[in-house]
Amino acid sequence: MAGPASGSTRETDRTGRTDRTGKVSAYGRGGVPVCLLPDMEEQAAAVFRRSPQRIYGPRLTTPFGEPLRIPKPFGCAPGTRVQDPAG
Repeated sequence: MAGPASGSTRETDRTGRTDRTGKVSAYGRGGVPVCLLPDMEEQAAAVFRRSPQRIYGPRLTTPFGEPLRIPKPFGCAPGTRVQDPAG
């Protein structure tokens, strides 16, 4: 018999899939020029840049700990260092 934790894991998986597919597509169609999506499971951040056709092109994935290159109109490279939650 599955416990409460297994239900929350499925919900997290479903939410992550929605964030990576449906929401990203909607943001591109809505005119958001750059979408940043951290992925805690993959320990990486994905950057999506909108094309003139109002869709996002290929994503740029950067592992946590490396500089993340965010394209124009923002044009910056913030760090993605993972902090130790213990201190």
